[in-house]
Amino acid sequence: MSECVRAIMNLIRNERQRYMKLYIVRQGDKMELMFRQLLVEDRTTEGSVSYVDFLCHLHKEIRTLLS
Repeated sequence: MSECVRAIMNLIRNERQRYMKLYIVRQGDKMELMFRQLLVEDRTTEGSVSYVDFLCHLHKEIRTLLS
């Protein structure tokens, strides 16, 4: 693990009496799949579309331009 990451971890731990256990998941690690399953897309209440909906709209627009 890089010295920079260790320094950040130590800084956080030194500033607080209590802190949650910190996991560093590298791309390709066994823990990556579990980490990805825990990710949740934020929902907005302001009428904006989700990222997936935005990509679908963008794809539709591109297909329209190409045809």
